[in-house]
Amino acid sequence: MFWRFGFHNASAIGSLLDKEDVSLEAILDEDDLLQECKAQNTRLIDFFQRTDVLKRLLGYVTGQIEGHEERGRFKYPYVATEVLCSEIWSIVETCIEGKTVDGSWAIANLDEWFYV
Repeated sequence: MFWRFGFHNASAIGSLLDKEDVSLEAILDEDDLLQECKAQNTRLIDFFQRTDVLKRLLGYVTGQIEGHEERGRFKYPYVATEVLCSEIWSIVETCIEGKTVDGSWAIANLDEWFYV
């Protein structure tokens, strides 16, 4: 009810996305990231659909990229997995359509799974 009168809190993710040079790790560190994903935040979805960001997300999930700090080593792969599994279909479509650089889905080798 308060949001009708402009009393809602601005999302920290929104202010991060206002910056041009925001890193994926800064977004993954935000506490309300998964809530924003479930709410289908369009600016956040557009950020995750970028090829460089999507490739880093997949890199964290597959273990090709490791966090430099202790918390990043465990947190980033977990949160990246949660983001990719949060039913944002436009991100899934971007991966399936092959818009990722250098065939990031090649790590899954989908032919072996479906044509055994």
